[in-house]
Amino acid sequence: MDSIPFSCVLLVLCILNIATANIDIDETTVQSWARDFGDRLKELSVEYSCIEELKKSYDDLSDLYTVEKINGTKMIETIADDMDKMLENKVKAVEKLVEAAEEANFHSPLETSEEFDADDIRYFNAMLINKRDGNDSYYDYNKLGGKFFLEADEHFQNIEVNITESTVQVPTNVYNREDTVLRDINVTEALDAVFSENYKNDPTLTWQYFGSYTGFFRNYPGVQWRTNEKGLDLFDARTRSWYIQAATSPKNIVILVDTSGSMLGLRNDIAKHTVQTLIDTLGDDDFFNVMQFHQETRYLEECFNDTLVQANSDNKELVKQKLDEIEPGYIADIGNALIKAFELLEKFNSTGNGSGCNQAIMLITDGATEEYTSLFEKYNPDLHVRLFTYAIGREVKYSDMVSRMACANKGFFTQIRTIADVRENVSKYIHVLSRPMVIKQAHDTVWTNVYMDTAVNKGLALMTTVAQPVFNKKNESFAQGILLGVVGTDVPVFELLKLTPPYKLGVNGYSFAVTNNGYLLFHPDLRPLYGDNDSLKPNYNSVDLAEVELSDDREILYNITVRNSTDTNQPCETCTVASETQTVELDEQNDIMSWSDEPTVIIKRRVLYKTTADYRMELRTKMVDRKHESMNMDVKVHTSNMKRAQERSNSYNFIELKDTPFSLGLAIVNDYGHYYMKPNVEIDEEGLQDLINLNNDNGTLAQAGSWIYCQLTNAEAKNMTKLEGVILKVNESFSQTGNPDYTLKCDQELIKHIIFDAKVTENLGSCWQQKFQNLQMANTSDSVVLQFVGTKGGLTRYYLNPRALQESDFVLENNNTLQADYYTRATVLGNDSFLYSVPFDAGNYNNDTLVTASSIVLVDNAPAAAVGIQFKWSFLQDMFTNVTTNCTEEECMKCSDEDIDCYLLDNDAYIILSETQEKIGKPLSDYKPAVMMELSGEDGTLDVVYKKMIITDFQGMCQKGDGTDSAASILLDPFFSVSAYLRWLTHYVILQLVQFSVYDWLYAGVWAEATPTFHSYSYKPCDKVYTFFTHDPETSVTSMSGSIGCGDCEIGYSIEAVNGSNLFLLVLKTEETCECRKNVTSFQPEEKIYNNTEKCARKSVQRHRRRPETCHAYHDEENSDDCGGATSVQASMLMLFIIAIFAARLPLQYLDSTLQ
Repeated sequence: MDSIPFSCVLLVLCILNIATANIDIDETTVQSWARDFGDRLKELSVEYSCIEELKKSYDDLSDLYTVEKINGTKMIETIADDMDKMLENKVKAVEKLVEAAEEANFHSPLETSEEFDADDIRYFNAMLINKRDGNDSYYDYNKLGGKFFLEADEHFQNIEVNITESTVQVPTNVYNREDTVLRDINVTEALDAVFSENYKNDPTLTWQYFGSYTGFFRNYPGVQWRTNEKGLDLFDARTRSWYIQAATSPKNIVILVDTSGSMLGLRNDIAKHTVQTLIDTLGDDDFFNVMQFHQETRYLEECFNDTLVQANSDNKELVKQKLDEIEPGYIADIGNALIKAFELLEKFNSTGNGSGCNQAIMLITDGATEEYTSLFEKYNPDLHVRLFTYAIGREVKYSDMVSRMACANKGFFTQIRTIADVRENVSKYIHVLSRPMVIKQAHDTVWTNVYMDTAVNKGLALMTTVAQPVFNKKNESFAQGILLGVVGTDVPVFELLKLTPPYKLGVNGYSFAVTNNGYLLFHPDLRPLYGDNDSLKPNYNSVDLAEVELSDDREILYNITVRNSTDTNQPCETCTVASETQTVELDEQNDIMSWSDEPTVIIKRRVLYKTTADYRMELRTKMVDRKHESMNMDVKVHTSNMKRAQERSNSYNFIELKDTPFSLGLAIVNDYGHYYMKPNVEIDEEGLQDLINLNNDNGTLAQAGSWIYCQLTNAEAKNMTKLEGVILKVNESFSQTGNPDYTLKCDQELIKHIIFDAKVTENLGSCWQQKFQNLQMANTSDSVVLQFVGTKGGLTRYYLNPRALQESDFVLENNNTLQADYYTRATVLGNDSFLYSVPFDAGNYNNDTLVTASSIVLVDNAPAAAVGIQFKWSFLQDMFTNVTTNCTEEECMKCSDEDIDCYLLDNDAYIILSETQEKIGKPLSDYKPAVMMELSGEDGTLDVVYKKMIITDFQGMCQKGDGTDSAASILLDPFFSVSAYLRWLTHYVILQLVQFSVYDWLYAGVWAEATPTFHSYSYKPCDKVYTFFTHDPETSVTSMSGSIGCGDCEIGYSIEAVNGSNLFLLVLKTEETCECRKNVTSFQPEEKIYNNTEKCARKSVQRHRRRPETCHAYHDEENSDDCGGATSVQASMLMLFIIAIFAARLPLQYLDSTLQ
């Protein structure tokens, strides 16, 4: 054998030396650093926050408060009673409007156009008021405009309104001086007096209105109407959920759309738009499906085969998207389609699901050759299913057949010649379904699901509407069942939330409400908007309770010793490992009592223990069923705008809201959430002086939270702070009566809280100033920028360092104490520890960011206040450097060593400090994913520092892959969608020459409904999966070390908890050339992708719901002879054509006004 060259030996030795490089970390040093740094940091925080002085103050004033255990049952009963009274007042206001409208119509002599002079009638058209002509004079617009007084009103979100008169909006497709419209507008002027009286009696009322069957909308208070971002007014009260829901009982509907060869071209587009418009009239209490037919009949959406589905926003949008796939061809078999529809209704009704009320088939076709009399006699002998027929096109062969089919089945026939006819004619079925209700004179009260009112102003945000139908009570029209319209009033969600103030619910407590369908009316995790521009999510109003209250399937880690049955002394490493499906019996402490099978080997294993019941669905079911009960549930909660997550144990109490479809719930955190500190102070002269002294004490400043302490006038709210408003109202109560009984003006309990808070924090100002002087003597006078305290009563008291160069936005950003991160997170962390945080992505900014330190003050287990400081990040860095580089030995580890990386992490694995400032405020997983996997047990490690939490956001919005979005729910016009207009023009120019309609031309963008609109980006609703990390004090370890294999190199690590804080010191050791190339998990939010089977299973599931309590589907005295005919808006086409010519000369903003 030849000898090996010496150079090769050296090379091998070098390689071995590299491969076996020392990556061990001195754990003792890391522990020493964590301990010393923690001691210094806590000493700084305790001293300069003056937390010990505050605790002593609570002890000294212990006779001024008591700590009580919260009784959730009693609390929710009290809150529900207050809500019941408030909602009852809204119903009474609506009832008065119904009575006034029906009386005005009953006594009106204006029955025919000959009985009144239309030229004499004027009204304030909301679109035309306050317009000026070229001479700057108010233009009258044919007695529809003129000067109309408007003034900004805080109660109406600072919108300019007139609280003495209403205004009228008329849809674009309705002539605003048509005789019937003018007559009904004139009759309903009587409502103005009732509007004003209602508002006077109940100042919490907001918008009140009447929507007429003729299309006009009378709104109080009067307001100037705004067009949408396209300059168009597309609002029609008859298509709003409150109108349709009040006018009809719930319904099961099957829509049949003809896709035979004769439906090619323009007819196909009109038919698709008709289907879409029909779907848009359906609400959460309705069920539907759509079938397309030619010689065969099939479901438009395969996921919904052989069933009806709830008409929620997700299901409706899914079906509407499928309209794009319709391709006409072959010959129509209407008879087969009708049979399929009848069989589907019968099958679905037998399941007990659905509306349990109205049954209807909507037939959309261009003609029929027979009436199918025998078919209807077989499948609809008792006429329990109504048939509504829509004949598509100007020239419809055998339209009389289609008409007679509807008339023979208690339905309605209408001919839809053009796109302009669709919306007006589709809605006519609503008034047919309303006939039994009208004949019964059943003024059922309806409450809508939550919605964002964007018709007038987006600022009103979320609300619900209470509405009732208005009937024609004249004897001669009784059997016809004529619906005059619907009246309603809005109830903003914030009015309900005023009755559940945060100080009553405690830290991390909240209220929520659901509908009879299990959808949220309000909830802190209901997020209707997305994006930088606060765009409205398409499915925001059908978020299910089960999608926000996420029960926690607990994962408990154990080191389990399982011995070999043949040798009880030695482990059997070669034996077969026990099955992972073995079950484990647990005692009350979740300790293992016994195995289901005899174990055979020693293993270290993880046991997954899942909750025995799905508490999430149990909570939902009980609330839908209006139970008055309570229960506990462990939940996963995301916080800080989807940046953090935690597990909580919540106590839930729930109760019905009487005479509504809603149920109210309260969630109170177990442990600290159940203790309530009640102040025992008087609202007296001394208390008033304590409030006055808040901003006059030792240079400290104070502010009150943005809660409702007292009812202020608009002028007062504009010109003073919340704290000044409190002082004003308390002072007024003494100066006027000498008695602090001002219940109607202020929340007395909350006022007592803030008076007590002023007393207990009185001495902090002098303490903070003294500490500032100590900083001056230490030549670090600008290191601590802010000292603060936030109390349960919403008081924030703070001292700004006059020498600090760094500005702080802390007070502005954390106005509501109990809901601020510094308060809630410190409460979760617990007593005697400080929470440290930096702003998210702080490293993106080239300035010395501020570190916030806060600690909770508990008084007999009740969170009373959070106190803390803000100091410069560079000060923290200097302190850390001093600790981690102060080494007296010749060879010792330092954070400044080239092979050492040191990180300071918070309890959610966000970087507080690192050698590179750009990483500050970002998750460790962004930079060291392999390390994060190790610390969270992703690689199978049993001991973990950070627990990994997966949360699915069912309200997510994901970017579309094709860069387009569907315009299916938006009417675009050719001025704003050139591509859609050109498509329409090239396909239908010849037909349009024959069927020309100016209205169609102006709104030709409806052809773009199923055509993508291109943007630089677009989004769609999706389920989005988020990965979070958090330290769980109960199951996570506080110390951990080891190495991470990275292919041909390793990373050594050691992590230690920093004493008295939420921080962890992480030290990494590696070679400069070691790049971790192992496969790592991506921790970025990702869309959850479902296969077709999963998608269909999710979409077609019928969740538990409660039907509305009333149903008006039939009446023996109903006169169904009025069953329709061919109608359209063509009567006003000449006028529209003339207007369109002149409109071309007008600025764009006047286009819609002219069309009125």
